[in-house]
Amino acid sequence: MTVRVPDPRTPRKRSGPRTRASLAAVLLAACASAGTTAPVGPAPDDWVSETLAGLDLRERVGQLVMVWMSGGYASRTDEELVRIEGLVREQGIGGVVISLGTPHSYVSRLNRLQSAAEVPLLVAADFESGPGFRVG
Repeated sequence: MTVRVPDPRTPRKRSGPRTRASLAAVLLAACASAGTTAPVGPAPDDWVSETLAGLDLRERVGQLVMVWMSGGYASRTDEELVRIEGLVREQGIGGVVISLGTPHSYVSRLNRLQSAAEVPLLVAADFESGPGFRVG
């Protein structure tokens, strides 16, 4: 199989008026239909207001707290994971910052913690040199 690589010194062929008109028509159609979809659930502002109204002061303060956790493999009885799950259940922390692990272990840990949370957790990741540096 032969692959043809274009010569970078050769000027590119400009698109014609029909190509530009077709592209403009597609973009206009996409923009026109963007606002016509019906919302799937309640408006996000409504959900937030209702959720906050159902929390007492201690639970609201808990939502401001995020804790760091490693993202490496952990058994179901891992001390760190059990401790953080306790913070989620008992203190109602608002989120976690996860780092140092693999995507599979991230999913396992985060699914477990999300299922323990009354209010969905906010999840942040510490990928200081990009995901390739920390993930897998």
